[in-house]
Amino acid sequence: MPISQLASEIHSITGAAIDVEPFPLPRDLFDSFAAVGWARPEFYLNRDIRHGISSFSQIHPDELEDGLLHLQEDLETGKWDRKYGELRHRDRYDVGYCFVKSMFPFQALPGLKD
Repeated sequence: MPISQLASEIHSITGAAIDVEPFPLPRDLFDSFAAVGWARPEFYLNRDIRHGISSFSQIHPDELEDGLLHLQEDLETGKWDRKYGELRHRDRYDVGYCFVKSMFPFQALPGLKD
């Protein structure tokens, strides 16, 4: 679902104002999720990092092995850097992650003191 459609749907259900903020990923990010290696593809060759990324568990083992061999070869021959190397020099990269915030007016819950 496109993010604009999601924001519209949240607004129609809650009536709250919706704010969508892009989250360009920093190069030095160490949380393990699919886009962690955007500037450091070598991360994907590390089994411990892959185990922290749930999408890798959805790939057939033979296909994963084949993809990792291609990545390793592309890194060793410099092919990856020739094609994508400019990513290594960026501080941030927008891979599509964003924060969707609903702006509810503050209302104290019954029984709570302000």
